[in-house]
Amino acid sequence: TDADGLDVGTVTTVGLTTGGNDVTLATVAQLTLSQSLNAGAGNVTFNPTTGGVNQIGGTLTAAGLRLLGVGNVTLNQATNDIDTLAGNLTGSVSLTDADGLDVGTVTTVGLTTVGNDVTLATGAQLTLSQSLNAGAGNVTLNPTIGGVNQTGGTLTAAGLRLLGVGVFTLN
Repeated sequence: TDADGLDVGTVTTVGLTTGGNDVTLATVAQLTLSQSLNAGAGNVTFNPTTGGVNQIGGTLTAAGLRLLGVGNVTLNQATNDIDTLAGNLTGSVSLTDADGLDVGTVTTVGLTTVGNDVTLATGAQLTLSQSLNAGAGNVTLNPTIGGVNQTGGTLTAAGLRLLGVGVFTLN
């Protein structure tokens, strides 16, 4: 836990690589990614008390990404590679992933933003195997190919915007 904001950047070594181990970053203020964070087969948890998470560079690579805390999360580098997304936070989520993505379970089940918007852009199929709850917020789903396949959970939002290419199956 960092007593204020934190930047995953360069201090002799560029970025952060864990060799497949889990990473948890908890901050009191905004968490910034200016360089790559590579957990490989490990999971990454972001938990800022305020300020959210802002990616201004690098690539985020993880088997699972768990979003907690308060503030907007912006992870829009086209090279991000996350397999499963989950979380319970107070803030909006905007995430770009290079290939397929599943809203599933990473300790936390599903994704809840307490009434804030969610935008998910993927390079392949977007799967909803658990609930996606934006409450009074809007949800935008934008797969480049492969569409969206809801295999479980519920989708809750004030508005739903479907973009991209493929078959969209929402049950």
